[in-house]
Amino acid sequence: MRRFYELDLARFFAAMAVLVYHYTATGIFNRDNPRYNLDTPKDLFSDFYSVSKLDFLRVKLFFIISGFVIFEYAENRSAIQFAVSCSLRLYPTYWVCVSITALVMFFFLGDQFDIGLGYYLANLTMVQTDLGFRHIDPVYWTLYYELQFYACVFALMLTGLFKYHRLWLSGWLLAVVVYQFTGYLGFLKLIITLDYSPYLSLVT
Repeated sequence: MRRFYELDLARFFAAMAVLVYHYTATGIFNRDNPRYNLDTPKDLFSDFYSVSKLDFLRVKLFFIISGFVIFEYAENRSAIQFAVSCSLRLYPTYWVCVSITALVMFFFLGDQFDIGLGYYLANLTMVQTDLGFRHIDPVYWTLYYELQFYACVFALMLTGLFKYHRLWLSGWLLAVVVYQFTGYLGFLKLIITLDYSPYLSLVT
């Protein structure tokens, strides 16, 4: 896979923007939640909020970059090599982060800690919402959509259809457009990301 240093720089600035967003513009429901009883970043950084609240848009940039990188990563690899490599890149770090989150919540919440073993193990799969569990930390939501895109690419590689990317990507985007106007997507809603597909497939 070729290394694009411009993308590394774009990712860095996007990551910093998202970090600023989470530390200065999120948590708007904390004040009314007796479980946390915290001041919100919006209140603490009220002067900065009008600007930083827009940094969530950088997540879309992440999806665009991810779509491009995943496509590049899939070239000249077999479906199995792609699946194994992507799993090794995603899951070990994710498992560590989920575990750290659970430990922090355990010490922070004390007697109010309500994350059972099943909840924790479900979150290790990265598809916890499909299993009926909430994210142990809402900021992990983006990984689910990236994993879904990985799975679609893997299936296309496995069936030999990946090389026809101009056709299936066009069909993918057309399906999303149809959904936006009709609200119907049928079985496709099980395998593609309705809200974020245009970003993941934009530059591929």
